[in-house]
Amino acid sequence: MAADGEGGAGPTALVSKEAPGGGQLVDSSTVGRPVGDTSSSAVFVSDLPKNFHGGDEALHFALGELFGQYGKIKKIELYMEEGILETQNFKGEALVVFHKTKHTGSHDKGDPVYESCTDMDGRWRLLGKRGWRMRCEPAEWQKEGYDVKAKPKV
Repeated sequence: MAADGEGGAGPTALVSKEAPGGGQLVDSSTVGRPVGDTSSSAVFVSDLPKNFHGGDEALHFALGELFGQYGKIKKIELYMEEGILETQNFKGEALVVFHKTKHTGSHDKGDPVYESCTDMDGRWRLLGKRGWRMRCEPAEWQKEGYDVKAKPKV
């Protein structure tokens, strides 16, 4: 068990060079994601179920119920794509816009975007009648001439 020679304590690094199989692997996509600029007062939600029980209206209601505990919601927009004939298919993404408060953009208690992103990003939450893991991140408003490769100031 003491592959690194410290007397049973185990390796201190995630993966040691001497024992590559003795380390601990961590999925970095779900742990410790920093929350960016929350001044937009909107949350972009992805990895939502595409075939939600009850349809799009039920998913809209469930998202409102889930995100409503963090602040007053201005609107919820579900993103659709063109389907067969004249139908619209849900893409699995949504935008939840909160009303602005005095804490918006502050990363303090009372900032609805910061609280919802830190509490729900990559964690199991009850969405309707089933548990679901979704990705939440602060939305950035797209402007004319916005450079996608430029990093935002945090």
